[in-house]
Formats: sequence, structure tokens, C-alpha cells
Amino acid sequence: MARKPRVKVPSSAKKGDVIQIKTLAPHKMETGQRKNKKGKKIPRFIINKLEVTFNG
Repeated sequence: MARKPRVKVPSSAKKGDVIQIKTLAPHKMETGQRKNKKGKKIPRFIINKLEVTFNG
């Protein structure tokens, strides 16, 4: 079963503010160091950018 992402938003955020949020999103991450059954490296796969907008 897939886990839901978690997001933490400051309670003091107001309309028009630029804020920092914290999030935890489960995903299939690969470092590029592991090898598959044939001995070939599995390509790196990471989330390196996340852009969020709310109502706009």
C-alpha cells in the first residue's frame, strides 16, 4: 500500500507570504550505486526539486 506524503506548513502563514514547508514523500529512490541481477548499475533516480503553489 502506498504511503501518503506528509506536509508541514507554518501556522503563521498568511496570504502572499513566501514560506518554507517541510515534506516527506515516499518514492522509489535509487542512488546509482546498486546493481541489478545482471550486474549493471541501476540509474540514479532522486527528487531534487519540488515547487509548490496553493490556489494559484
